[in-house]
Order: sequence, then structure tokens, then C-alpha cells
Amino acid sequence: MPELPDVEVYLRALGERIVGQTLARIRVASPFVLRSFDPPLRAAEGKTVRGLERLGKRLVWALDDELFLVIHLMIAGRLKWLAPGAAVPKKLGLAAFDFPAATLLLTEASKKKRASIHLVRGRAALAEHDPGGIEPFGASLDEFAAALRRENHTLKRTLTDPHVFSGIGNAYSDEILHRARLSPVTWTSRLDDGEVARLHQATLAVLGEWLERLDRERAGGFPEKVTAFRTEMAVHGRYKLPCPTCGSPVQRIVRGESEMNYCPTCQTGGKLLADRALSRLLHGDWPKTLEEMDEMKQASGLKLRAPADPPAAEEAPKRRAKGKSERLILFAHGAGAPSTSPWMEAWVARLATLGKVVRFDYPYIAAGKKLPDPQEVLVEAHRAALAKAMLGHRGPIVLAGKSLGGRMGCQLALEAPVAALVCLGYPLVSQSGKMRDEVLVALRTPILFVQGERDALCPLDKLEAVRRRMQAPSEVHVIGDGDHSLETSKAWLKRKRLSQDAVDARALAAIAAFLDRHAR
Repeated sequence: MPELPDVEVYLRALGERIVGQTLARIRVASPFVLRSFDPPLRAAEGKTVRGLERLGKRLVWALDDELFLVIHLMIAGRLKWLAPGAAVPKKLGLAAFDFPAATLLLTEASKKKRASIHLVRGRAALAEHDPGGIEPFGASLDEFAAALRRENHTLKRTLTDPHVFSGIGNAYSDEILHRARLSPVTWTSRLDDGEVARLHQATLAVLGEWLERLDRERAGGFPEKVTAFRTEMAVHGRYKLPCPTCGSPVQRIVRGESEMNYCPTCQTGGKLLADRALSRLLHGDWPKTLEEMDEMKQASGLKLRAPADPPAAEEAPKRRAKGKSERLILFAHGAGAPSTSPWMEAWVARLATLGKVVRFDYPYIAAGKKLPDPQEVLVEAHRAALAKAMLGHRGPIVLAGKSLGGRMGCQLALEAPVAALVCLGYPLVSQSGKMRDEVLVALRTPILFVQGERDALCPLDKLEAVRRRMQAPSEVHVIGDGDHSLETSKAWLKRKRLSQDAVDARALAAIAAFLDRHAR
């Protein structure tokens, strides 16, 4: 979700472009985005933009006749500055604001339509959209302390509460708490005056530094890459990477659509905070310190190595002479077929030469439905299947999946102690054209992509561009002329004097070599 620095930079860019300009027309493409009816939205057309403001994470345009246009981007809403009269994208587009020299598009890359537009008249009506949190930059230390201690909650919850502090969300609260060297789960009532002062100073410093950094990055242009995950951040989105202060691996707790990132050494005295998701998997084995976590990884064989050269296509998969069951492969199906489909059965048989294969069905398949469940439901089902498969297992664990199943495996790998990922036809580009790359960039687990050369859902040039941004070891095995199901045309097979079985055997050889490097 765009937070205070992101919204302020949007306002700076808009201020250079629309203040003093006439809002000629508003084109609403989604019925969900407009949340007010009086005054009607058309009342804003023909009005001049007199000024811009921020209410928490909301952008406010002050128009003629005491009209105020309030835009809340929520999590996935973004703004794009385009040529005049630009078309509104069919699936992502919510609205277009037409000015004489350009068009501002409001888009939302999410199935959950949360972004909103309100048009209100008068300051009193505008005030109803203000959550009431104090502005970090305008608050004195005493005002900051009073707001912080008004109620007794954890620091993470308090910093991100819009009724307490304005504009701070999940990403920058992680950075602020790391800078202040405070645990995100410390209760506000337990902070002494020195810790409150340290937190106040860290809040001003982090927000101020990022505001200026983002403004420099746009270099006078319109913000293009607005994201909560940036490589320059200290802890947010940097799970398992070294803390820039002490070098300890950053840890994370995932709860629903939000996450809490922290450094145990700098913030919690070396203690690992209990993650409800992983605690459900490990129960009493949940490690209390980084040292205990390292011991657990060594005991379970979770060793991460740098990627080696890919295997030759002619290599045949080697069966393990012993201990085949030591490697567990949790295999998830794609969106359109269950775990018992012929395609899945064939690949289960192949993967069984590399370890014990466990498969499962997502809830929508079990219920006889065609449309996949929301992501959080899919990940929870994947998590439950992993928990069941892990019972009594001490060896390396691999998450493998076809298309949707591979993508959900990547989501689960952000929180689960797995050795490697194998994606058979990763759907990098959605049907609407959205790039599904954020989870890949956030990964730290070694991953192998087995991709068809003509897979429209994963153009190889786009995959290579994403791999250059990834920090996890990654490899690609390309199936010539392969489609999204990794199947090739008869004409291509005839031309290459190959069979589909031979193509599949080469893919299995690549998987075997990859797992021998990362999941022994």
C-alpha cells in the first residue's frame, strides 16, 4: 500500500502537473470505485484544481466551489500519467481524469476492488475522511508520546493505526522500528521516555529519508514504480537477507496480507518471535533463537548453495541408491485440473524417482468448482498440506507445482523452511497482463523454472528480466516449442527427431540435478 512518502511524492508530481489546470472530464470504468453520490461526480468536471492535500494515505484535490476529490489507493491502487484521452485498461482500469494536456489513470492490480473515489463539498465533509492520526512531521515529542501511549497495544499495531499516526503502514513501520532498535511486539505501555524519544527520532528520519529518496528517483517525472518492497530497505521484504547493521538474517511473521519484518539481534535481543503460521507447522519445535534455527536447518538438511551450471540435456535422472524417501516433494496441481489428472499422474510418476511425492487438492477443486479460491485460501490449504506431510519427516522438503500450484508454493516458501522450489510452467503474466513477479523478487529459496519456449503466460525474455532482479538462486530449463503444459508439437518433435517422452526425460534430468545441488 502506498504510504506517507509514496503519497507525498505522488502529490508533488501532481502539483507540478494539475494545480491550476481544469479537470475537463472524469471517466469511471468500474462501478466499485465511486463511493459517493452527492454531490454527483460530474459536478467536478470543468472545475479548476486549486490545491492538493494529504489525509493519511488519501490524496485530496481541492477544486472550485469548495469541492474536494478524495482518492484512496488502498493496497494495489496506482496512478499513471499518460497522453490526453488515453484509454482505460479493461481489467485494471478504474477511472480516468482528463486534463487539457494529459490523462491521469487510476488502476488497481487486484481482484479485490478496494481503491475508492469520493467527491465531497466543504471542509466539514472532508474531515469525515480523516482517520484522525497525528502527522508525524508536525508532531512534537510530547504529542508523539501522548498518541503512542493513549492505548496499550504493540508498537507495530500502534504505528500502523491510522487513528494514531497518519500515513504509516506496514513497510515503513518495519523500517522505523529497526532504526529505533525496538521489537515490533513490545507493548507501548512498557516503553520508557528514552525509547519513546528514540522511536520519535527514527520515525522522522526514516520517513524523511525515503520521501527525499523517492522524489530524487522520479527526477521530475511521474512516479512509475510505487512498491512496498525496495532493495534499499533495511528489513522490510528482506527475509533471510543479512541485516545491514549486524549481518544477522532478517526474520518475518506473515499474518494474512501483512507481514512483520525484524532483525532478532538488533531488535529482540536475539529472540525469534513466534510466527503463528510456522508455529502451526512446528508446534513445540519452534526455535527460540537464531542459533536454534540454524541447528534445525542443519538437522533437516536445508542447505542453500549458489546456483551451478545447468545440467546437459542428455543427462539421465539418477535414482538415489538409498534414502529416496529422505527427500519429500509436495506437488501442487494447476488451476484447471485436480491432482489426479493424467498430466499430474504422469509427473508424479517421474518425480517419484527423485523422492517421496505427496499431492493434494485445493478447496475449490475438492468442492467441484472451476474458479480458484482467493490467494489466502489457497496458501492456507498449501500450508495445511505441508504441515501434514512434514509430520515425522526430517529430510529436505521441496515444493513443486504446476502453474498455479507453483505460484502458491512460492508464496508459502516465503514463510516455510523448505529447501527448494520447482515450478512447472510458472504463470509469470496473468490473463489480464499483470506481472506476477513480486513474490519471485522476495524469494530466498533456490528455484528451478521448467518453462515452455512458447508459453504465453511466461515469455522467456520477461522471466530473464525478473531473474536478474531476484536474490534467490534460480535456474531455467527451457523446453523447445513447449506450451504452458510443457508439451511440444508433433511437427517440432518430428523435426528434432525426438519423442515427448524424451523431452520430459530431459526436463526430469534438469530437476534431478537441481535438487542434488539444493535439496540433498
